[in-house]
Amino acid sequence: VIGSVTSSTLVAGHQLGLACVEKAYAKVGATIGIFPVPHEEAGAGEGQAQERHEKSKRSLTVGDRVVLHGEATILPRFRTPEEAAAAAGAGAGGGGVTKSS
Repeated sequence: VIGSVTSSTLVAGHQLGLACVEKAYAKVGATIGIFPVPHEEAGAGEGQAQERHEKSKRSLTVGDRVVLHGEATILPRFRTPEEAAAAAGAGAGGGGVTKSS
């Protein structure tokens, strides 16, 4: 484990998230794997939620289900001066995401 996702949202068809990642692995452009945390078991009554637990990899048998990782690319935390200037020229102001037509 090299960190954890703190939040995410869908932006223009792409999942964009914020994560705390150990500095040694936080290299812009690097590809990392993210394992989603299993949701609570569906169908459990209120107050009776049960978290799904996976079997150990050694005890898996045919038909068992496992959570697979998704790939993510580390992006810079802040825009470069050129990106900020281009966004300002497009009327985006100091931040945010703009959609061009």
